[in-house]
Amino acid sequence: MIILLSILIGGCSAGNLSDLNQVKPSSPSKIEDHKNHKDKKGTMNFLLIGNDSRGEPQSFSDAIIIAQYVPKEGNIKLISLMRDSYVKIPGYSKGYDKLNKAYFIGGNELLKKTIYQNFGMEVDHSISIDFEGFANFIDLIAPEGITVNVSQRMIDDFKMNAKPGENALKGRELLKYVRFRHDAESDFGRVKRQQEVIVKVKEQLKNNLVIWSR
Repeated sequence: MIILLSILIGGCSAGNLSDLNQVKPSSPSKIEDHKNHKDKKGTMNFLLIGNDSRGEPQSFSDAIIIAQYVPKEGNIKLISLMRDSYVKIPGYSKGYDKLNKAYFIGGNELLKKTIYQNFGMEVDHSISIDFEGFANFIDLIAPEGITVNVSQRMIDDFKMNAKPGENALKGRELLKYVRFRHDAESDFGRVKRQQEVIVKVKEQLKNNLVIWSR
């Protein structure tokens, strides 16, 4: 976690990996490290997993994002993998299923292997956080909330404590914002909001470090 947070301070840019264009089939928060796959430029891939656990022994990955760190460029590129991507899961008796099923079956490790087999992206480090962990983390780093633009549809769908337009959302309300997908953009809109919040979290962490260093 410390490695990832320190790198996040550098910078982020967003991207998107669509299951339609790219996939060609052939508990509490936890952190797991894998052997490093640094290329000659030192690029490293961090797998960020938001799971839908509410205390169950198994859960699905609600958000799957690769944060690719390129030291020479000094920034991070965010790549969202669609959780409903139909992929080949290593060792799975049925062969193919949705990408988030890999996490349900085998946690971080199987998800990393599935991503590599289907997307050719090797993961160096991974972090998984559940709903409660996300809300607590946001409240810790941004006690006044993180400002985002909320639609009436979101408010109605999740019974959010907000008004249409810009709102400073705290942990539990921000969780609803990043999970919303019941509009014309569906999951594509959701991954945009997930990336948006990661970038804003980076800015909040950067601001906090400035304050703490005084």
